[in-house]
Amino acid sequence: YADLDIHFDFSTLTGAHGDAVTTVTNLGAAGAPKSIGSAEGAPTLDRTSLSRACVDFPNSGDNDNILDMAASYTTTGKPMTFFIVFQWDAAATNTIVASADDSVNDYLLLTTGGRMKFRLASGTAANIVTSNTNDSTVDYTPLINTPIVMLIQRQEDGTSKFFHDNNIFTAQITDTGDANWTLGAIGGTTSGSIGDFNGKVCEVGLYDVDIGSPNIPILLESLCTKW
Repeated sequence: YADLDIHFDFSTLTGAHGDAVTTVTNLGAAGAPKSIGSAEGAPTLDRTSLSRACVDFPNSGDNDNILDMAASYTTTGKPMTFFIVFQWDAAATNTIVASADDSVNDYLLLTTGGRMKFRLASGTAANIVTSNTNDSTVDYTPLINTPIVMLIQRQEDGTSKFFHDNNIFTAQITDTGDANWTLGAIGGTTSGSIGDFNGKVCEVGLYDVDIGSPNIPILLESLCTKW
């Protein structure tokens, strides 16, 4: 955790169940300028669905309930490590994080059947399939109403590896040629007609470095134990 640049731990939020969430402090090294400073719609504090507090994004279709960072954060190159802990309330095509609340230049998009799209540096979106073993060791399909830990390890050569839960290697894509990645909104985007995320987000972290294969299972085990 010490080397995180962006870290939103929603379990630390104070307030009552159902309270609106509009600001969240960035606990990472990039500091307060990269905190969540406002919200679109009505993300709310959820104290009952999981073992710890989280943020509920009650999106059905494209309702635009989104948390906006005061300033987006862009990695300085290809190597990075990103993780998110979430619970999906309804399987659909959902944008879970994006470069800005009004932009889909960079994003991570969930869809049904163990498929995702990952777009970096405004390049071509890469399709990721976790529900087979073509580029991984496990056939993995995310479950509804179940906490999910997901981690993306982007290496120096641009290869991106995807891990879920307690160090399950679920997918891999080769270098897309795109240089970096920008994070600025959680829960969706007001841009376009793609649905916003429908579910709970528990914790989000971004390192501007590949933390390395030995450290990934340690981080994943810690997140699984916590959530």
